[in-house]
Amino acid sequence: MSSIIIIIILLLILYYINKDEKIHNFWNKQPVMRTYTSKWVNMNQLPIFNIIIPDNMKIKYDIDINDAIKFVNDNFSAYVVIGNDNMKKYLSDINVTNVGIYKDDNIIGFIHSRPLKILYDNDEKLLNYVEYLCVSKDMRGCNIASILISSLINRMNEINDDISRVYLFKKDGRGHSFLPFISSKYLCLDLKSVKNNKYIDDDDVYVNSDISLNYNEWMNKTNMYKISRIMDETEWNDEVKIKDRFIINIDDNSYIIIGQSSRLKGNINNNVFDIEYIYNTKYTNDKRYNWELWMTHLVNKGYDYITVNDIANYREIIPNIDEWVDGNSFQYYLYNGECEKIENKDIYFTL
Repeated sequence: MSSIIIIIILLLILYYINKDEKIHNFWNKQPVMRTYTSKWVNMNQLPIFNIIIPDNMKIKYDIDINDAIKFVNDNFSAYVVIGNDNMKKYLSDINVTNVGIYKDDNIIGFIHSRPLKILYDNDEKLLNYVEYLCVSKDMRGCNIASILISSLINRMNEINDDISRVYLFKKDGRGHSFLPFISSKYLCLDLKSVKNNKYIDDDDVYVNSDISLNYNEWMNKTNMYKISRIMDETEWNDEVKIKDRFIINIDDNSYIIIGQSSRLKGNINNNVFDIEYIYNTKYTNDKRYNWELWMTHLVNKGYDYITVNDIANYREIIPNIDEWVDGNSFQYYLYNGECEKIENKDIYFTL
C-alpha cells in the first residue's frame, strides 16, 4: 500500500513540474527582465517567430471593433472592468495593432498594442503598450496566448523596421516567473459608511463642462516623478474628455480628480468610480467639494466603491487611505528591455 502511495505522490510531483514548465515555456525563451539593472537597457533581441497554428484556427488583423469589445468584456481578467468608450477609442486608432485568433470563424483570443511615450529619468522612451490580452475561457491552457503574442510581434516586425523597440505588458493578478517593470495594486473604498450623509442638491454639483483643465498643471505634476506618461496637449485633452472630473479641497489644497465609472469584475451589482489622475490646481471658482461631500455626491449618484491605483503620492493626498482595502495586484513587464527596480511612489501614470 505504501509503495502505491509513493508512486501516486511521484506522479503528482511530475505532473505539477511539467505543468509549471508548460505554463512558462514561452516566456523562458523570450527577452524579458530576469535581473534588475542600474539604468534603462535595450536588449535588442526581438525574435521572428515561426508560428504553427492548428488547421481549424486563423489569425486576423482586420477585426470588427464591436466584436472585439464584446469578447474582451466577456473574457478579460481585469479587476476593474474596462469602459467601452475607452476600448473603442484605443482599438479604433489608426496607429494601433489588433490581433485576433479565430476557431471555426469564432473569436477565441485577442491582443492589442498601441504606441506610448513615457519619461524615464527625464529621458523620453517610446514603447508599445500591450493590453487586452485575453483568451476564451474554454480555450485556456491551449497555447493561444503564446500564439497571440508571437503574432503581434511578427506583425509589428512586418510594419515597422525598428526591431529594437520595447513593449510594455500589463498583467492582472498573479505575476510571471520573470521580474516586473512595476508592481502595484488597486485600493478600494466601500462607500456604505457615507450612505446616510446629507443629500447634495444638483446646484452644488460640478459638471465636467464647468471645470477648466490646465495642461500645464498636469505636466507640472508628471515632472515630479521618476517615471511618468508623456502626452502633448491634444493627446491629453483627448484622453480626459470622456472621463469624469471633480475639484476637491483637501487640507487647504485644491486638486482635480479625473476618473471614470466602472465596476468590479465578477460582480454586476456594483458601481465604481475609478480614480485615474489627481493633481494640484489653481482653479479659482469657489464652488467645489471637500472629500466628504464628494463621497456623498458619488453615493447619491449610485456609486458603491471608489478605486485607485496605489501610485504617486496619492497616500499623502487622499484622507484615511490606509483604511482602504487592498484590491487586486497587477504588474507591468518590459519585453526587450531592462531597468532598475521602480517604487510606486516614483510613478505617475495610469494605463
